[in-house]
Amino acid sequence: MASEAEVPLKTLAGLLNITERRVQQLVVEGVLTRGETRGSYPLRTNMHAYIQFWKDKAIGGDDESGMSEEKLRLVRAQATAQELKNEVQKLEVAPIDLFAIVISSVIVQIVGVLDSIPTKIKRNVPGVSATMIELIKKEIVQTQNIAADVDGVTTKVLNDYFKTIER
Repeated sequence: MASEAEVPLKTLAGLLNITERRVQQLVVEGVLTRGETRGSYPLRTNMHAYIQFWKDKAIGGDDESGMSEEKLRLVRAQATAQELKNEVQKLEVAPIDLFAIVISSVIVQIVGVLDSIPTKIKRNVPGVSATMIELIKKEIVQTQNIAADVDGVTTKVLNDYFKTIER
């Protein structure tokens, strides 16, 4: 069986269309191999290895742009954070805290309206019994208690929502 043809560094670099320095780097990285003779490289083996190297890169077998996995995660996280900031500036999204403030403000207004209902009924509906007014007040207090628990309700709704997303 004939041994594989070996070529000098300059020839291999020319055939692969890369610099001699890059060939040496790829040898150090374990992509390419040196030949048996000093300064020579097995042609067929290295051609196949170089093609496989680029195939792996094309399907994501190697990290992007030579970045370490940690650095890549950091860059992705920073990009995501910037995208979120841009969406907030365009008023496409808003922080949950802001919605809690808005909801609390609306609840304060609703509670004020609910508080005035028994008085308005007494004034505008003649003959309403005190028992009926107390029943109305009781229902209003229950409704106000539900509204006062906006933080608890918001937390529950968000937790339920995120559980459905995780599925």
